[in-house]
Amino acid sequence: VLPAFRADFTRKGFRTILPTITQAWPHGWKLPSQALVEVQSSKTSGRRATVVACLWGETTSYRTKQGAYVEVKGTRVWKRATSRLVRDGDRWKVQSYAIKGTCSLGEPS
Repeated sequence: VLPAFRADFTRKGFRTILPTITQAWPHGWKLPSQALVEVQSSKTSGRRATVVACLWGETTSYRTKQGAYVEVKGTRVWKRATSRLVRDGDRWKVQSYAIKGTCSLGEPS
């Protein structure tokens, strides 16, 4: 895992995404280099924040070395993601991350 990516997470936050990384790594699965994201809400309170965003499945789903989707289901929908962040010095770090449900947005153009 690239140090720059790892630096965006607290230790606890990194553990929330580690299972998907360890599942993908041995197979050489990759994510697209850019994700399409629509932020639905963000709330801050002191050094804590919650961000709810919709992620377009085609841009956030693992692909094989040949470019095929690992799991086709969920690629043509907006996935609802909730991230909880904490302030660490001059940057925000992900404390927890979960995808649950979908968003009712139309397909991107």
